[in-house]
Amino acid sequence: MFIGRDTELNKLNKLYYTDEFQCCIIYGRRRVGKTRLIQEFIRDKKAIYFASLITSSKQNLLKFKREVIDVFGDDLDIEHNDYIRSLISLELIENEKPVNENESKRNIYVLKDNLFKFWYRFVPDSLKWIEAGLSESAYEDFIKPNLSDYMGNVFEDICIQYMMRKNGAMELPFMFGNIGRWWGEVNRRQEEIDILAIDGDKAIFGECKWRKENFMNNETNIIDAISKFIFIENPPEKADIIFIPGGSSPELSEHAAYLYKQGFSKLILPSGKFPKHTGFFSGTLSKKDAYNEPYDTEWEFLRSVLIKNGVDKSAILKEDEATYTYENALFSKIVTDRMNLTIKKAIICCKSFHSRRCLMYYQLVYKETDFLLCPVNVKNISKDNWYLSEFGITKVLGELKRCGEQFTDIFKDIYIK
Repeated sequence: MFIGRDTELNKLNKLYYTDEFQCCIIYGRRRVGKTRLIQEFIRDKKAIYFASLITSSKQNLLKFKREVIDVFGDDLDIEHNDYIRSLISLELIENEKPVNENESKRNIYVLKDNLFKFWYRFVPDSLKWIEAGLSESAYEDFIKPNLSDYMGNVFEDICIQYMMRKNGAMELPFMFGNIGRWWGEVNRRQEEIDILAIDGDKAIFGECKWRKENFMNNETNIIDAISKFIFIENPPEKADIIFIPGGSSPELSEHAAYLYKQGFSKLILPSGKFPKHTGFFSGTLSKKDAYNEPYDTEWEFLRSVLIKNGVDKSAILKEDEATYTYENALFSKIVTDRMNLTIKKAIICCKSFHSRRCLMYYQLVYKETDFLLCPVNVKNISKDNWYLSEFGITKVLGELKRCGEQFTDIFKDIYIK
């Protein structure tokens, strides 16, 4: 039952039945019946009643769209649709849907160009200052205090572009086929995911946080410290030799062949028999269609890959007795000494997560040599993503452990008399 307020209702109806656009602001202190008055006024009219939520602008826009569709239906207005299509063709706006949903009533129209986003967010409110030649004051007083809030959605776009770059470089736990934002209702609650990358039943969920200051917590500090220690990479320079410290990944020899053809060295020394714990060479770990021949040793395999990638046979030296990394360095030294080679500068081509341990062993054996690490990412493990998969964590922390364990006795023999 609604009693009273006849004066207010008559005023609202008078405005409603005019032929002109009207904007009526209803204000007053809390709990005096403003909302009830509005509901009573629109009770017998075709109207949209929308109460915003304390949530993101995207969720409010989505809720408002549903209210509009409930009242007017899906085909709102042909003229408006023409305007929208024109704006889309000019790439000023885009129709954004929740990722992986081709047909969805939850789609929203958003400004596509960040220049337009910035303009409509800041310039109109600052225009009188800008026109008066006070652009610096406009920035300091109106734009700068709100810039961090504006950057939230922009930063999400940047993060999606970053993920796409990593996807193209195969530096993520899997190659995704679709990426974007997702929003919708879960258990009667509106939920939003900043980044959702999908490939079949595999997914990466991301939350984007923009801050004005550098974001570093204890976890990221630890990850950063481990990454800087384990992963080493130097720009290639002219060197006396390229070392390949064993392994069954053809990418090592492929990269060494590339450096050879670029003129960084005239000699390559691949090293390795087979792993000590297996007692045999089990074959290539990748690109089996290209390198499917039977090989008895790692050296034979690495040499074959070098030759197939354009390295002259005479440029390839031989070491086929080493069964682990320390022996790769020790036995390579025997080969270069036997040939009376002076190694002032050398390049090491190894797995990226193996680079620190390789460098430590080769520095221990070649005491007067300057080393350049030119590693390659294999097994989908890189400096940027190793901590995102169980396999990457196991490999990298395993290397960290071996750098300590394997050098304990060596350092004791050298420094403790």
